[in-house]
Amino acid sequence: MFLFPTGLLLGGKFTLMDYLIWNEIPTVLGNLVGGLTFVGATLYATHYKTAPKRVVS
Repeated sequence: MFLFPTGLLLGGKFTLMDYLIWNEIPTVLGNLVGGLTFVGATLYATHYKTAPKRVVS
């Protein structure tokens, strides 16, 4: 979030679309997948058996 905009301001040879395609989109997708996998799945796996049972009436 710092190096690409600074490079653009200093006259780097890439465009704003290069920045979005090669930096922002992979970063957001990686954070979503990593967050869901390592946080969500871990919390589910550790609390699934210890959670109180739900009774539907």
